[in-house]
Amino acid sequence: MKNKSFHFAVGLILSLVASTAGLGQVKANNYIELYTGASWLGGDPTKNDYSNPAAGFAKTPGITFGIHGSYYLNAHFGIGGLFSYTEYGMKSDQLAAGTDAAYGTAYGEAKVTSYQTISFLIGPVYSMKALDWLIIDYRVVAGVSTTTSPQIDYSLLDQNDAGQPVSYNFYQNKSTASALGMQAGVGARIRVYKGIGVSVRADYFYSKPNFSLSYTGVQNYSPAGRYITNYNEPFSGINTSFGITYRLGKN
Repeated sequence: MKNKSFHFAVGLILSLVASTAGLGQVKANNYIELYTGASWLGGDPTKNDYSNPAAGFAKTPGITFGIHGSYYLNAHFGIGGLFSYTEYGMKSDQLAAGTDAAYGTAYGEAKVTSYQTISFLIGPVYSMKALDWLIIDYRVVAGVSTTTSPQIDYSLLDQNDAGQPVSYNFYQNKSTASALGMQAGVGARIRVYKGIGVSVRADYFYSKPNFSLSYTGVQNYSPAGRYITNYNEPFSGINTSFGITYRLGKN
């Protein structure tokens, strides 16, 4: 029984090696791709614990879209590059509720923009043609990711000792920071018609922008309030995308 299992395992491994070697003989073409999809952010930026200074109140998933392309140096290896835009909304209701509780006011509101990231990344790509109409791509790219934090406009409403309404308005100004950005993942390109095809991809992404935060109009700020002057947490997760590809040249 052990010998049969051993022979089966060896045969399977040899078959896979032979299949991979056969796949490796077909050259992939240079191509460009337009894509869009969902960006599944994780970690501290998505938390909404008001007392936690690492919580970023970002909504997930966000949206991502961009352009990607590869230029091949030989049958399989090439250089790939991408330019992308990614955006995450913000959990304004939870942020407003925490601010209201910290001040002890009757009503709190937070009007917000969003987290926005622009990335330009470049790196090696390995591709192999699995079928006449199917190409598998592996890529690892790195470069610069520039992220802008949300503009947050706080509005708090209460009443003074005389029972008259009193409002407090202050702002957390948006901030922009650049950092090393990285992505690594796998994708499949499917030929549809001549040089036109579709693609599906999944990529792990990472960057760690260091925001310097400033405020405008802060008055009588509660010691329990959220007053953060620096935010330096990893933005990481998984991008899943769908794209349209165009082959450059003939196979």
